[in-house]
Amino acid sequence: MLKIHFEDSHLIVISKPAGLLSQGEHTGDENLVDLLRVHFGRNYVGLIHRLDRNTSGLMVVAKRTKAAQRLTQSLQEGSLHRRYLAWVHGHLHSPQAWTHILKKNEKTNQVSVTQSPSQGKKSSLTAQPLAHGLWKGHPLTLVEFTLETGRSHQIRVQAAFEGHPL
Repeated sequence: MLKIHFEDSHLIVISKPAGLLSQGEHTGDENLVDLLRVHFGRNYVGLIHRLDRNTSGLMVVAKRTKAAQRLTQSLQEGSLHRRYLAWVHGHLHSPQAWTHILKKNEKTNQVSVTQSPSQGKKSSLTAQPLAHGLWKGHPLTLVEFTLETGRSHQIRVQAAFEGHPL
């Protein structure tokens, strides 16, 4: 089920399909961490980042604690970049930098923009339009998102707030 793009003794790069959880949660649904535990033949899986259940994409996962520490450090230092492609509604004509305060309701797993810095966390990304198209007569833009921060549902919430829902 897992499509492996690269693997060595330190890490694995896999393609997570839409619909698969990155890690386990209360539903008990199948998830990437459990699949990798079987693949590795051991319990440790160094999940460095997550993708939402309905999001597909490449994920880098550490096989050893030392690799996980180094990857996490690279992410924190900004030497490891996360880029995502998504179609958004409307026409985005020029690159944009978006910064918002996001708050998460842990009970409902809902994330929203707030104006109060004490209620959430600063979330920043850049949105680079790549192409334009139509879907059922509605204008769309293919956007490359580069995260400066990594918050739950960040791209989805910030794009919708800016008037360009995914």
